[in-house]
Amino acid sequence: MLGFFLDLGFGYKVALNEILAIMPISVSTVKQLYNEKRKAGKSYRATKGRKAISLILLKNDTVFTSALTPDELVDNIREIKLIGRRGEYVSAD
Repeated sequence: MLGFFLDLGFGYKVALNEILAIMPISVSTVKQLYNEKRKAGKSYRATKGRKAISLILLKNDTVFTSALTPDELVDNIREIKLIGRRGEYVSAD
């Protein structure tokens, strides 16, 4: 979905076609992944000081944390795709 962006909250957006996975950060293996990426300088916090609930893994091996739940993010993706199919969404292309 070229040109479509997912809002992670607080002004952070990522391209839908770059998202590899959306995971809850409460799982220990996901926390380990976040800590590895943070140490490597490949992490961004889209939480504005709030508790991170989701981890978004991108194809370029970068991760974002978000204060939104994985379900909220997936619902937003579903809505973007639905609006895009109806032709109501203006692409960034």
